Amino acid sequence: MRELVGRGLVEVNKVRKLVYNISVLKLSKEAIDWIVGVADGDGRLALGCIELIDSNFVNEEKGESGTPDDVSVEDVKSILKKSTVLYDRVGDAHYDTISAFHKSIRGSNPDAAMYYLARMLRGGEDPLYIARRMIRIASEDVGVLDDTCLPFAIAAYQARSTAAGMR
Repeated sequence: MRELVGRGLVEVNKVRKLVYNISVLKLSKEAIDWIVGVADGDGRLALGCIELIDSNFVNEEKGESGTPDDVSVEDVKSILKKSTVLYDRVGDAHYDTISAFHKSIRGSNPDAAMYYLARMLRGGEDPLYIARRMIRIASEDVGVLDDTCLPFAIAAYQARSTAAGMR
């Protein structure tokens, strides 16, 4: 994960230099370690953190306050506290997460599938949306090899929609 964050920083700094002609972004080792810990194995989240940190300092440089020599853990926490939501139910993160869930099932990675499912549910995603996606997965991807999955996915959708109507 540290290597991914490092490569992300390299790419961000190329854009900062070539496109914006502003100073490069330098993160302290502690800041990188903190991002790696928060990302908890999710490369998209780690790169999203780098992107938010970069956009914060691009905006500041346009306002003439500049980039610090070494972005600290405190800087990173402050930027991400005001910039991020753990799960965005309507934006790109919504589609990225459901896509990662779908791909993890397609790739037979149950740990990743459970991670993304838990992340969506904890973030307040509509369970019916997830159930509809599971029907698609069962019919398009898994159903080719195992046609017994589709009835389970449909039953899960029906059970949830019935339970939702009983509230």
